[in-house]
Amino acid sequence: MYSIFDWLGDTSNTYTLKEFSEWLTIVVSSVGIFVCLRHALFFNRSRNKTSKKVKKVFLTDAAVYLVTFLMGVGLYFNLPVLVHYDIIIRPFVLILNIVATVALYIHFKKLK
Repeated sequence: MYSIFDWLGDTSNTYTLKEFSEWLTIVVSSVGIFVCLRHALFFNRSRNKTSKKVKKVFLTDAAVYLVTFLMGVGLYFNLPVLVHYDIIIRPFVLILNIVATVALYIHFKKLK
């Protein structure tokens, strides 16, 4: 009997999933960028300190989606240079996202 675990462990089907997963990465990342930027614009209108911190979190989230989008485009169109720079930039974007999230958490903790 062929189970889902056998299918997941079978690497012979990787090539057939490759194009779909690259395309899906591009689409999901595009939606993520749009949603995060839309939320950042919403919080940008407020003068509240908390809103500014939330805006920074959404902007860094959009940056994470952007580098993921670039990775998907680089893999889909076989652009090794784009993938190379994405791998270099991604850790810094993730660090910025962590810093923004921790700053928001500290701010909320002080409000309590």
